[in-house]
Amino acid sequence: ALARDRKAAKNLFIFVFVFSICWCPYTFLTLIRALCKNPDKCISSLVYEVTFWLLWVHSTINPILYSFIHVKFRKA
Repeated sequence: ALARDRKAAKNLFIFVFVFSICWCPYTFLTLIRALCKNPDKCISSLVYEVTFWLLWVHSTINPILYSFIHVKFRKA
């Protein structure tokens, strides 16, 4: 049971870490843009675009992670 719990904790950590890496930068920059009077001067458009596309990369990474981590997804 302990080995199963460790594996579940490791898998959960991986999912949360990848989610945080992909979503936090965009969310943080969106909050800054909302609070800034002139958003284009506060945050570079390039940085904002990169974080926006990082959200979409998460949508690509997520199924790959599931297939590597969960046996049932691997079989499918």
